[in-house]
Amino acid sequence: MTNKMSDTANISKITHGSTEDGRGIRTVVFFGGCGLGCRWCHNPECIPPEPILMHFENKCISCGQCVKICREVFGMTAEGIVIDRTKCDGCGKCISHCLGDALAISQCKMTFEKIFEEIEKDKSYYKYSGGGVTFSGGECLMQPKMLKSLLKKCATEGINTCIESCFDVPYEVIEGIYQYVNSFFIDIKHMDPDIHRYYTGRGNGRILSNIRKIFQNHGDITFRIPLIPGVNDSMENLEKSVDFVASLKGKSEKRIEVLKYNDLAAPKYRSIGRNFVNFGKPQSDDELSHLKTHLNSLYENVKVI
Repeated sequence: MTNKMSDTANISKITHGSTEDGRGIRTVVFFGGCGLGCRWCHNPECIPPEPILMHFENKCISCGQCVKICREVFGMTAEGIVIDRTKCDGCGKCISHCLGDALAISQCKMTFEKIFEEIEKDKSYYKYSGGGVTFSGGECLMQPKMLKSLLKKCATEGINTCIESCFDVPYEVIEGIYQYVNSFFIDIKHMDPDIHRYYTGRGNGRILSNIRKIFQNHGDITFRIPLIPGVNDSMENLEKSVDFVASLKGKSEKRIEVLKYNDLAAPKYRSIGRNFVNFGKPQSDDELSHLKTHLNSLYENVKVI
């Protein structure tokens, strides 16, 4: 399957030189749109399926150029610029007029050719570092046509591929692409379906079912547990998460990464007009060390990062 020039996908950003999204040096393609709405999401601008206006207050010099361009959306008060995002259609005309470079659009439509052009820029880095391209988001599996075309092209070109996903999509979507994916990173956010629904907007039934199915068919899967204070960091939930992974039957080695909490996404929330919920302090080194010792006593292949 190849994409025509007219086919596009909503892409939030493409970053180069990542060392945290799979093996080696990687290009990361962030797709727009996600079926979950995790309250701690580090990429809140990627959750909506459509572009939204971002305003970075620390860069804004209150020059008023945006008001001149679009009075329906922007206004000026004594405190600075005010924005009515309900009237913004995401056209982006204001961005080029902003003297402080304080405005951006969260997503833009990109063609297959343009996305792959960005991926190809780093082919020499992939070759010498064992890296490749990682498709993330948002949720990249929510735009399966473009994703599959890119995966197949990468396979043809010998480019290693990785998918970061919450797996809350119909399994038919996963079934249609997994043969072109070298590795997966799959989030396990909470084992209790009601708590999962409260903090993400959906239960975890489909996610856990999809994990069981893909584990029977794919050989390179890493499970990630983001540690959210007061949400999923209880020893009871972590033990259940580890037990679930340990019980899986299939081709893949059972790897788990437990990720330290951080609050670095606060400026992103402000930029899109949303309140940032701080769930607490990041875990201390002593807490992480104790957690690693305990979880490794249950299952040896657990990293705490």
